[in-house]
Amino acid sequence: MQTAKRDFGSCNNPTPQTQVVVIGAAGGVGSLAVQIAKRHFGAHVVGVCGPKHRNLVLSLGADEVQFCPEDVNVVKQVVLLYS
Repeated sequence: MQTAKRDFGSCNNPTPQTQVVVIGAAGGVGSLAVQIAKRHFGAHVVGVCGPKHRNLVLSLGADEVQFCPEDVNVVKQVVLLYS
């Protein structure tokens, strides 16, 4: 939990208008990051995970889920989608 909280500390106070993309949203730190971004900051959360984790990530509070195959450069895809 400290890792997820620390990472948000480097953001400029996310707000409900902030879009937060969590890569690995179904993992340990990622699942906490989704919950903190949504419940504490009220941000719009995009969870990136494999297709089989879609329902879990939505249940954690993500507003939308993007799937990313293992052979794709995740950061590059996120920049293309949300820039």
